[in-house]
Amino acid sequence: MRIDKITASILQKEKEIAVQQAMDIIAQSQSGARKGALVRWTWICEVCGMVHLGTAPKNCECCGSSEITARQDLRSELGNYW
Repeated sequence: MRIDKITASILQKEKEIAVQQAMDIIAQSQSGARKGALVRWTWICEVCGMVHLGTAPKNCECCGSSEITARQDLRSELGNYW
C-alpha cells in the first residue's frame, strides 16, 4: 500500500509540474507583442527553402546544407476568438 501512495504522489507532482510549465508558456506569450499569440519557431534552409519544425537542425534534411535561419511564427489563431 505504501508503494501506491508514493507512486500517486509522484504522478501528482508530475502533473503539477506540467501544468506550471504550460502556465509559464502562456504567461510568456501574453507578455509578447500581441497578447494571446503563441510563438512557434521554424527553421528555414537558405539553400532549398525547406521549413523545419521543432528544434534547430544542424543540417537541412533535404539538401544537407548548414545554412539554416530561424523565423518566429506568431500563432495568433490560438489566441483569437472566431
